[in-house]
Amino acid sequence: MNFYETMYIVHPILELGRLHDLILETEKIIKEKGGEVLYTKVIGKKRMAYPILKQKFGTYILVQYKSDGLKNNEFSLDMEHNPNILRQMIITINESDETKVNVNGGAIALGHPIGASGTRILVTLIYEMQKQNKKKGCATLCIGGGMGIA
Repeated sequence: MNFYETMYIVHPILELGRLHDLILETEKIIKEKGGEVLYTKVIGKKRMAYPILKQKFGTYILVQYKSDGLKNNEFSLDMEHNPNILRQMIITINESDETKVNVNGGAIALGHPIGASGTRILVTLIYEMQKQNKKKGCATLCIGGGMGIA
């Protein structure tokens, strides 16, 4: 079994009841595909870096789960075909990193003002290191077009 994290952005018009139903539906799909949900967190409604389907805001939800990974493509398609989900991303988490990776959500959840991505990510890392009393941390960025920096 591998560990996975999915961040998805839900249409901002969904309120608590309907949002809760969507979260339960998503968890049910993961279970039907042979996965085991470990953690779900509603990060909240945030302004997106750019409009998606003419929406400037979205509700960010993080779910971590165990799965063999064979049905991740099907799960991804199920998410894409749901009109209430604006965007989603699945990543693999190493078992040893399960409790250390993206403790405040990933890049989608953090958001950033244009031209200040590095500052936003570093300051978030510094605050989290202080909160956890850690001496070492790692922040990475990528640039569109495939030019990566760290």
